[in-house]
Amino acid sequence: MFSREEVVEDVTTEGQDICLNSEDALYLGYPYDTVRPQISQSDTSSIHSLQQSGHNYDSDSRSSPQHLDPPTSDDYEDRTRPQLNSIDMPWLEPDPPPAPDLVEVSEYEEIQLLKRVENLIPKVKDSNKKAHLHRFRAKLALRRLKRHKHLPIFDLDKTARLLRGYIADDPKVLMNAERILDRFQRSYLLDNLSGTVASQQRGAALVSRWEAAPFRSAYSGTLLRPYIRRDTSARPLWLRLTDELLTRTHRGEVGYVPRAPASLDYCYVRPQHIAPVNALLAQFFWPGIDMTEALQHPEFSCVVTYRRLVVGCAFLVPDAGHNEAYISFILTRPEWRNAKIATFMLYHLLQTCTGKDVTLHVSPTNPAIFLYQKFGFKVEELIQDFYEKYYDIDYKGCRHALFLRLVR
Repeated sequence: MFSREEVVEDVTTEGQDICLNSEDALYLGYPYDTVRPQISQSDTSSIHSLQQSGHNYDSDSRSSPQHLDPPTSDDYEDRTRPQLNSIDMPWLEPDPPPAPDLVEVSEYEEIQLLKRVENLIPKVKDSNKKAHLHRFRAKLALRRLKRHKHLPIFDLDKTARLLRGYIADDPKVLMNAERILDRFQRSYLLDNLSGTVASQQRGAALVSRWEAAPFRSAYSGTLLRPYIRRDTSARPLWLRLTDELLTRTHRGEVGYVPRAPASLDYCYVRPQHIAPVNALLAQFFWPGIDMTEALQHPEFSCVVTYRRLVVGCAFLVPDAGHNEAYISFILTRPEWRNAKIATFMLYHLLQTCTGKDVTLHVSPTNPAIFLYQKFGFKVEELIQDFYEKYYDIDYKGCRHALFLRLVR
């Protein structure tokens, strides 16, 4: 610390002392004590002005003297705050306090409100009220259409925060930005510039001819066999119907011998399976699904073929979370069901990751829930409008999902 004499000596220039007010002394690290200038007795105007004010005011100044308090740490933080528009502006009216009964409407509640407004419009007789409902319905329908086309939606609260300099986003929105199913979804804008994905597949895509040979997994380096299982005893409804039709067609031919049925081949996913698997999933789930990522870990997959036709498939994501795996898709063609195909595929996936919990999402109206419960899956929660971002806007089925977990 400096003494008062050292401070006065350091700031003396050409025989005149320079006054350090309290604010300068605090910022310079000097002890807080005002140093008065030494003024000669001949300058009476300066003496009188100095007696009237404890600070350095000019004698010609008509401004009223004000007492300056030493700056505090809060004042320093306000001046050096990095946020934009952080200083209070007195010409702006303060924001009103938020009402305690106002709650932000979720996407699901907004869709339900749109449905209620659509049902209410035919029942209203007043023309003014009906016009108001039509405008309100148009706004809600536009917001829903923008979500399906992945276009930004106007948010008044967020825009106001940006204009005032506060750019912080809602952490709940940031945490739920991406789902595991989004890994297997192609961009809407790449498939169709209008934003509506329409399946262009006609009929069933067949697997190209390939030579069955062992291969090594790129995920674990394990040498995988070409087939997981080859089942010749299963007789699904489609095979029984085919045999009956062939028998009736050739009933007049003497010595007709029906063709020997082929086996149901359970194998790991290979590159030649991707196109028919994508077509199958797009037919029974939603368009835009691409399972190319499953080639990175083929041991966590199962594709069932009959000759060159894909009749079922199942895929699991091994790195969905900490000590957690996720079943992304499991599907069997309707005419090939009730033959234990899905049961074996699910059993195979559970055997490939024995040390992790397995989770999945399923629609409440899907009868596959009973299959999952047989393997020990338990329902944890109901997620409303989980499939809203995947199904088309005109889809009439259930958009909710049950979240199931198998604890290992």
